[in-house]
Amino acid sequence: MTPKYRQAPTLKLLNETHWMFISTDCRIVHPCAGGRYMLDSLGRYVETVEFSAIPQNIDQVFLFNDMIEGDSLWHHQGGQGDTHYDEVWRRIQ
Repeated sequence: MTPKYRQAPTLKLLNETHWMFISTDCRIVHPCAGGRYMLDSLGRYVETVEFSAIPQNIDQVFLFNDMIEGDSLWHHQGGQGDTHYDEVWRRIQ
């Protein structure tokens, strides 16, 4: 299965301990995933996948360097192995 979330609007939710994302367009719900997150001793944002529409991602750990810009933009870059993400998320209140 090839993830199509890069082609669809995506919502990422965070609370004090967990994250999740879901992507959808008007017709199809694309892959989603979620799990625990933390900041490690080097200040990196670390996601552990606990559920995913892509089974091989479950139990995987992804490391990101992150930066907050103002009070609404969150940049993170990183991933795992050959899987690399360069994402910018906008806070919605």
